[in-house]
Amino acid sequence: MESRITLLSVTTELPKAYGTALHIPGKTPPRHELHIDFQNCDTVTNPSFISSVREAIEQNKIDAIAMLNCPNTPAPEIWTALEGAQPTHLEMRCGYLERCGYEELSLIKNFWPLKSVYLGSYLGGGDWLEDEDGDRQSPSFPACYATIETLVLNCPNARELFFYPTGGAQNLRSITIVENDALTTFVRTVQCNPKMSETLRTVTIGCWASYQGTSPEEIQSMKDFFRQSKALVNLELVLNGPSSGWGANTLDAEGSLADIYNRLESSYTDLPEYFHESSEYLSLKGPSNALLLKDMKKWISCARDPAWVPNLRVIAFEASLKNAMKEAGIMEETERRLEGKVLQLFEILGKRDPPVEVGKGEDGERIVLSSQPMTLSHAPSLGLFPSSLKCENICHYCFWRAFESGTSGNENSLATGLAT
Repeated sequence: MESRITLLSVTTELPKAYGTALHIPGKTPPRHELHIDFQNCDTVTNPSFISSVREAIEQNKIDAIAMLNCPNTPAPEIWTALEGAQPTHLEMRCGYLERCGYEELSLIKNFWPLKSVYLGSYLGGGDWLEDEDGDRQSPSFPACYATIETLVLNCPNARELFFYPTGGAQNLRSITIVENDALTTFVRTVQCNPKMSETLRTVTIGCWASYQGTSPEEIQSMKDFFRQSKALVNLELVLNGPSSGWGANTLDAEGSLADIYNRLESSYTDLPEYFHESSEYLSLKGPSNALLLKDMKKWISCARDPAWVPNLRVIAFEASLKNAMKEAGIMEETERRLEGKVLQLFEILGKRDPPVEVGKGEDGERIVLSSQPMTLSHAPSLGLFPSSLKCENICHYCFWRAFESGTSGNENSLATGLAT
């Protein structure tokens, strides 16, 4: 079924259909999407535009709303005009101010029946505070978000954009957090919402570059959560170590890069010890370095134990992210040995009954050491990382273009442009 899309813009220019699909879980597209583009507008109070929003709601059964190029805080009049909608999906993508103003959804008197939310934003409404008594924080989302099932946070700042709705998350089943402070944001989110260890079925974390702002305690908290999550089925991780610049700057002063890595708390090592027995789909993309090679002993030892992740159905493993040791030109032998260990891991798991399948790359080949994007096509909830994601050390601009590379059926769109 093809979605019908209504496009509204606050400018006099006739809006064009947005060239990306909304990030809606499942295979059933929405019946009617409303896209509101705030390009080049910090405030929106024009009566004609507000009226067009209200008419779109009254005349159509809108079940997905996307706010694009959001001003810092959408005008209250916009939310009032949206009052009659009943969307199950909300998508907000920030403008140049890098903030969405998602908190204003609380102005809707009758709660929307939201099941999924996507926020493409760096800044948020939270304020993570730390003091001598430990971490303390107040809710960062209004209560209307507490019952959503699927959440995507794209490029969040962990101090402000961690997920903590008033009352705590009650039914979150899938969470995806990618780039910037993804790992710290995930840890703070689960710390605020204890029920997530019982409800989360899918976790996707993407950290292509370094995680220098993440503490050893936070890394350990992430691993502990994986072990404690009773419902976790799908786990997809892209985890890297310190950036190449960090390694290069400390090489002369502190000795070999291998020694430096071995002294660090790593997000991508020791993971086999923390996977819950409920896991069915595991996907890891990490750096090709000596630290991961050393860690393969644990993977292989665990894989030989029939009691390790007994429900595992599919595994994908790729070691190709940029890291300081690879740039220093000492990686060729490490890569060769690492590839052999990963193939050994696949062979052991393939002898299980039933055998564990190996995730495939775009070319149909098994994923070991390559630049192929990872996908676990067997897992219905995974695959949120798009096939166009080729950058190894991703920048803001490249990542946004890649992550928003979908398409959306819009042949039946209604485009409306209004003056501000």
